[in-house]
Amino acid sequence: MKSAYFLTLAAAFLSTSTVSPVTAKTWHVPGDAPTIKGGINLASAGDTVLVACGTYYEYSIAMKSGVCLRSETGEATCVTIDAQQQARVMRCRGVSSTTRIEGFTIRGGLTADEGGGLYCLDFSSPTVANCIFEGDSAFFGGGVRCYNNSSPRFINCTFTGNSADTGGGISCQGNSSPTLTDCSLSDNSASSSGGGMNCYHACSLTLTNCTFSNNRAVYRGAGIGISRECTATLTDCTFSDNSSSTGAGMFASFDGSAVLTNCTFTNNSGSQGTGMFLGGNASATLSNCSFTGNSASSRGSGIRLDEAATVTLTSCSFTGNSSGMNGAIYLASTSHLTADDTEFRNNSGGEGVGMSLRDNATAILANCTFVNNSGSQGGGMFLSDNTAATLTHCSFARNWATLAGGGMVLSDASATLINCSLTDNFAYQGGGIALWYAAHMTADTTAFEGNQCRGFNMGAHGFVGGASEAVLTCCVPDLSGFAGDGTIILNNEGCITPVEPISWGRLKALYQ
Repeated sequence: MKSAYFLTLAAAFLSTSTVSPVTAKTWHVPGDAPTIKGGINLASAGDTVLVACGTYYEYSIAMKSGVCLRSETGEATCVTIDAQQQARVMRCRGVSSTTRIEGFTIRGGLTADEGGGLYCLDFSSPTVANCIFEGDSAFFGGGVRCYNNSSPRFINCTFTGNSADTGGGISCQGNSSPTLTDCSLSDNSASSSGGGMNCYHACSLTLTNCTFSNNRAVYRGAGIGISRECTATLTDCTFSDNSSSTGAGMFASFDGSAVLTNCTFTNNSGSQGTGMFLGGNASATLSNCSFTGNSASSRGSGIRLDEAATVTLTSCSFTGNSSGMNGAIYLASTSHLTADDTEFRNNSGGEGVGMSLRDNATAILANCTFVNNSGSQGGGMFLSDNTAATLTHCSFARNWATLAGGGMVLSDASATLINCSLTDNFAYQGGGIALWYAAHMTADTTAFEGNQCRGFNMGAHGFVGGASEAVLTCCVPDLSGFAGDGTIILNNEGCITPVEPISWGRLKALYQ
């Protein structure tokens, strides 16, 4: 009886001391508060502020951590917040990942410093979904500014018509890590860098299925700019019709790095590196990416690498790009390229229409093709100024040069060709390949067939000039197709079809 009494007493105590969980509340605007700012002031973490459709002329709205701010339908066309150029539209400071902003058009924000539309700072990580940022302006981040370890997520958002000195659509700095999914950045502008987006100082970006189109930047990175140890991961993204002097699609420098998968660069325009510019120890890895119809008035209509930058290409394509001077890809200043299963087709320009290397640059290519490229010298490739390349299982076909080297030119440079082919290329001198100024070529099991030259005794397959040297091992050339006053060394020991030693005019032919 005594034990039963204490059990009954304990049960009674528990029943009277249990606290009911607090229910999250929904605050209606304009029902509970006449303004969005007023609705947020009423709310606590876990609450929702639900805004009726319409236009609200407000600015300097401060979000609260853990609050969900949502339009009535959740669509951007439902509610417009128009700051009328009075100040910044909204700020998130130190808000958690449970904070959400959904279904708004954020317009007309203006500030002389950071984030005309939205400013996320100090460890803020809100989710922003189904929003449009348009016509906002600031010095950093016309549409959005992310600063000091902030990691906002943008889902199905549009950034259009925003402007800034740096980062017209979005600007990120200071260990911030924004994520964009299914977003569009178009018609934004920057008077300096990053028309669509600009990130620097150890930021980390993740972009999936995003588009950058018709953005502009005066100097660099009309689509996106990354620098100073920032990293970017892009999947299924497109860059089209962007324009800037350098890196119209993407610009990376000062140890910035990017990994791109299934991305496209189309019809971007500028002076150099119009698809992508990499400089200052920047690096990029590209898989299944395409560069089509980009134009550069100077060098690198597809990609330009400078200042020890590196790029790795796998299963990429460069088609129909045009350069005023050098290459769909242009490498300089000790930069390096590695490419596998990559195609260069129907590009046009001056020297090295498919690819041009200068100033101690290096390249390693495997399973690559150069087809129907046309220019003045080096329709496929042009190497000069102490550059070097190794090519394995690569082919050069139907490339065309008005002067020299329909397939390739080596000028004070070296190349090693293994199991390659140069077929049906055309030039005035050296239809297949031209070697100048102490150039050196080593070709192993490489075919020279069907090449043509327009000049008399200029070498349909190859022109080896001056102090240049070509070493042919187990190759299958029509030997009468070589000309020049350089040296060719034939090494046919162990070949299936030995080639007899022969002398072609001024060429010094040595048999080993």
